[in-house]
Amino acid sequence: MLVERRNPRKGNYSKEIDSELPNRHGVSPEKMLEYFRAAGFKNIKDIDLKDIMDLQRENMPFRKRIAYSYKYHLIYGEK
Repeated sequence: MLVERRNPRKGNYSKEIDSELPNRHGVSPEKMLEYFRAAGFKNIKDIDLKDIMDLQRENMPFRKRIAYSYKYHLIYGEK
């Protein structure tokens, strides 16, 4: 059995670089919409991909299902 000793959730950046990264733990859909607007996108759409999340959950081990709290969104716009 092969066991990874690194924490897979921890990035490969040094602590110094990691502390300088904006949004290193992700952003809310609302914040992402702000970024799209600031970048000049128009007709911005936000689609909640809850159906995909539900399908993934069905195939996860029980312990992961109860801890799984990610939300997926598809955000797009016109430039």
